Amino acid sequence: MQHVRELLAQARREGASSAEAVASLSTAQTTEIRHRQVDTVQFKQSRHLAITVYFGQRSGSASTHDFRAETIQNAVQAACEAARYTSEDPAAGLADAELMATDIPDLQLYHPASLTQEQVMTWLEKTEAAAFAHDSRIIHAQGTEFTSHSSTRIYGNSHDFLRGWSATSYSLTCAVAAEEKDEKQPGFWYGVSRVLDELPPVEAIGREAARRAVSRLGAVHLKTQRIPVIFAAPIATSLLSHFAAAIDGNRLYQNASFLQHQLGQLIFPAHVRIYEQPHLLKGLGSAPFDNEGVATQAKEWVNAGELLGYAFSSYSGRKMGAKSTGNAGGLRNLTLETTEIVPDLTALLKKMDKGLLITGLIGMGVNLVTGDYSRGADGFWVEGGKIQYPVKEITIASSLKEMFLGLQAMAMDIETRGNWRVGSCLIDQVMVAGKN
Repeated sequence: MQHVRELLAQARREGASSAEAVASLSTAQTTEIRHRQVDTVQFKQSRHLAITVYFGQRSGSASTHDFRAETIQNAVQAACEAARYTSEDPAAGLADAELMATDIPDLQLYHPASLTQEQVMTWLEKTEAAAFAHDSRIIHAQGTEFTSHSSTRIYGNSHDFLRGWSATSYSLTCAVAAEEKDEKQPGFWYGVSRVLDELPPVEAIGREAARRAVSRLGAVHLKTQRIPVIFAAPIATSLLSHFAAAIDGNRLYQNASFLQHQLGQLIFPAHVRIYEQPHLLKGLGSAPFDNEGVATQAKEWVNAGELLGYAFSSYSGRKMGAKSTGNAGGLRNLTLETTEIVPDLTALLKKMDKGLLITGLIGMGVNLVTGDYSRGADGFWVEGGKIQYPVKEITIASSLKEMFLGLQAMAMDIETRGNWRVGSCLIDQVMVAGKN
């Protein structure tokens, strides 16, 4: 915290009317093996200081990785010099003082663990061995990796706000390839958690990576048709991320969102609710305050299918004539719920009866200005409520508006390994372009 104090004090001495500063420190260690041989062992430690100063409504910023007093002074002077030559921006400035977080809850984000390289190697070898033992067609190891990461973030500003928190995360990933005749297919799976002991069993990660690779063998083309589709839970998270991007205030003031002017409108079916859980204990997206020190809080963004609000930082809020919603830095642990819920993916396949299960997406063909959606995909053809065979080289052509409104049901296989929490989603009648 001392370095942030020094930045703010130096900004005052340079004549800034206000300032905000952040210090971040992180440590990560990664080990990767292929075919039981160590491929990579990497230790990375980084630290970063950043300062933004305001002279009225002129602003300037600077950053450094050097924490020495002389460098801090130079960074502040550089930011002040930049501010003196920038144009005034009526929206520039700190978030309002009354919005600063005063109660900093313990969200249980920091769980350090003592690890030896021998332990890590044992986990990696067990993971890879489980993948190869799953099926004789698994013959290629494409990398099994363990990463431990810890970070600390301190934020302060001229409202006498100075707070921070630390967090840990642990991840184990496995990538293999199955081969049969002249065909090779990849498979990948992973686990991630704030707490080391809460990672899935290592053998389960290896087996799932192998299962996914083998299941892709023998993929065929589909003919172009309009059919129901299921986005498997890890893929359905992308739909939730597109929604989050579309209600972000930065897009709104630039007239760059297809959800502009949609407050109070039905953008999902009436059975859908979407809400934010920034204080979810051990959540991978949790934070006690946003990037400007504004207190985060649980918020409902969609209820009964209707859009209830937009996500603002102080800057985007001022540009739109609104207050910050505590979302500088984005939405946190965004969650989709529905009353049209089934127990698992098997039940959702049965409900769809005939259509496409999407398990992979390729490319970035999403236009958030218009909502147009066109992405490459692969997955499985479903008939009689059961998976029949894998399919490849297809394109999903639709719009986000159409897909949001076409959400019919969701499985309870909720994806929790990130910031977007949603189960597998059944969407009615999507154009799937294949080969005729």
